Amino acid sequence: MKARFFSGDRPILFLLIFNIVVFTVIFIYDYTRYGYQGSQEVIGTILYKSNTVKRKYDSEVVWKEIKTGNSLQNRDTILTSENSQAKIRLLDGSEITIAENSMIFIDYLDNRANLEISEGGLQITRKSNSKENTSSLGIRSGDGVLKLVEGVVNVEKKKNQKTLEYAIVSGSVKVDPSNPFPMLPKKSLDEFEKLFPVAADIQTTQSLQESETANSSSSIESNSTFEGNTQKQNYDYDKVRKVSGPTVNKKNEEFKNSESNPESRHHSRSLSEVKKQKRMSEELLRQEKEKRRREREYREQKEFLRM
Repeated sequence: MKARFFSGDRPILFLLIFNIVVFTVIFIYDYTRYGYQGSQEVIGTILYKSNTVKRKYDSEVVWKEIKTGNSLQNRDTILTSENSQAKIRLLDGSEITIAENSMIFIDYLDNRANLEISEGGLQITRKSNSKENTSSLGIRSGDGVLKLVEGVVNVEKKKNQKTLEYAIVSGSVKVDPSNPFPMLPKKSLDEFEKLFPVAADIQTTQSLQESETANSSSSIESNSTFEGNTQKQNYDYDKVRKVSGPTVNKKNEEFKNSESNPESRHHSRSLSEVKKQKRMSEELLRQEKEKRRREREYREQKEFLRM
């Protein structure tokens, strides 16, 4: 039986199967331990993420959890689970907040980002770098394409829905005229904010207006405070000048009178000479006392030695 089992090509076949299994296990272990780092260029970074957020590199099939601060590569796909959200920033300064249960694909070409949303919700904030730079950020889903030039827009793609739903918070959004279905902006997306566990990261029209009002009021207050401080300083300076003016003038007059009076100068010199002579006499007296003390000690010591 054993001779029949090991006869022919069966041992070679089992050896090949064994090698395949062993190398497959080693590859999976090495891949899950160190991970694939991707080969595309870096196009952004993960600013914030909560709970479970995963990323899939281009031409890969394995999803790996992503962390705050990780770099984002071109043609990455981001997936958020339930009660999760993430915020990313691209090289052009655009910021994208991804709602829970969302999946987006990012294609960054020639300094222009194109987002393809399969499902979920996004809030996209884009600031134009300059007037000359009029490039837009493309948002695609199925048959619908939007172009965000500048501002804030909310976008949502529901299941079994061909087109996007969007609401402009601020700025300007252009609709691709080649869309087969009309895409009209809505005043607001129903329960859009509830898709984000951390609602504080979501901008609304009211929050933008409040921030603008706060900035303008703070600038007005700072200007008024600066003017008030300037007026107060001028008032204090005038007040000190009025109070100290007579005293300063009086001291100046006394100083001038003392300089102009030769008798006073002679008197001051005589006083200094008297003080100097007095100090010299005191020093001579002290030296004389010290000399007498040493002579007395010397005599006492000499008498003690005689005894």
